[in-house]
Amino acid sequence: MAVIAIPSGDRLQLRVQVGINPQNGNPVYSTRSWSRVKPGASDEHLYEFAAKLGELGADALESISRVKTVTLVDDGN
Repeated sequence: MAVIAIPSGDRLQLRVQVGINPQNGNPVYSTRSWSRVKPGASDEHLYEFAAKLGELGADALESISRVKTVTLVDDGN
């Protein structure tokens, strides 16, 4: 059985440090997501965009991720 992966959208995620845990001193992180990213957008453009967003926020930007979503369908053979 062959399966076809059909791109169904991407999501941009920024992980930011929102504080420090007072009990153990470890950093506390939060993830912020933007959906409906065009699958054709280049990784470089998304990175530049996310880095600029990170500069606008008060929290320290920890990481930038692109999450690709596909729908898996049977090719019918």
